[in-house]
Amino acid sequence: HSGTYSAKITTVALTSSSASLVIAYGIPDTMGIIVTGNISVVGVSASVKIGIPFTQRISQFQFYYEYMPNGVDTASCSVVLSHFSGGKRNTLGAGVFKTPATVSAWTQGTVNINWDSASGNPDTIVVMFSSSGLTAGSKPQVGSTMYVDDASIVTGINELNAPATNVNVYPDPASSAVYFNISGNSMAN
Repeated sequence: HSGTYSAKITTVALTSSSASLVIAYGIPDTMGIIVTGNISVVGVSASVKIGIPFTQRISQFQFYYEYMPNGVDTASCSVVLSHFSGGKRNTLGAGVFKTPATVSAWTQGTVNINWDSASGNPDTIVVMFSSSGLTAGSKPQVGSTMYVDDASIVTGINELNAPATNVNVYPDPASSAVYFNISGNSMAN
C-alpha cells in the first residue's frame, strides 16, 4: 500500500446474460466483486470453484484499502471459513467489514472472525471484496471503486469458552427483561 495496489474493484452494470446468472442467487445486477477461488478449464468448458484450501483458525483478516463510492454506496470485505463434512459444507467461522465512507488514503481494514467454538478446523476460506453493497435493499452505484492491498491473517482464536452449566438465565419465563449470571470464567467478569 505504498503507492501501488493488488486489486482494483469497480462496480459495473452487468449485461443481461450475466445478470440473469447472479440475480438467481439474490445478488444485484450491478456489482464489483473479487473473490478467492479457482477456475478449471478442461477442453472448451470451464468451471469456477469459490474458495481456496485453508486450515487455520484465525482471529482476524486484515487488509489496506482506499474507497471512492459513487454517491451513496458501501464497500465490504467478508470472510467465511468452512469445512466439508457429512455430505455438506459447514460454516465454522465468519466475519464482515463494511464502510460507506470515502477513504482517499491507505487505511487498514479488519474483519474479526467469529467462531463456532464447538467446531473443528476449516478446510476452505472464501474472501470476498465488494465495491458496492450486495445485500437486499442496497443500491449499488456504477463507478464505485475500491483498491485493496497487503491482505494478511492474524492467528489466534477470539472465543469465550464458558460451559453452559456456568450460565444462569433468569427469570424464566420472562415478560420484559432477561438477566444473565456467568460464573467460572474470568473473561466473563
